[in-house]
Amino acid sequence: MICSSIFIIGVIIETINTHSRSAFYVGRVVAGLGLGRSSVVVPMFSSEMVPKEMRGQIGSFYQLMFTIGIFTSYWVDYGVAKDIPGTQSRQWQIPIGLQMLPAGLLGLGMLTLKESTRWLTQHGRHEEA
Repeated sequence: MICSSIFIIGVIIETINTHSRSAFYVGRVVAGLGLGRSSVVVPMFSSEMVPKEMRGQIGSFYQLMFTIGIFTSYWVDYGVAKDIPGTQSRQWQIPIGLQMLPAGLLGLGMLTLKESTRWLTQHGRHEEA
């Protein structure tokens, strides 16, 4: 959830029309930190919580979702470039702003998950682990 929040803050900094390239770069760095952390946390959580027979499938599914996201972003970029003139700032704001949607869904989805066995063990809740 923290990773998604960091990413969304970065996207908001990027999308706000400040006419400042340095503000956009700061937003990219902040969003990159959130995405980088979630790229580590999500597969780690999956490997801890999924039965060992399914770990490879879940890891492959995670990579497939990344690939589908890249595929979708190319088509969004194509549609925006085709329908909105390049002189308007919303041509780049729409694709960047849409990044908040999957990040928000990931953050909200994390609220439905149980604590990992590692977290429970570290907090002395061995019977629940």
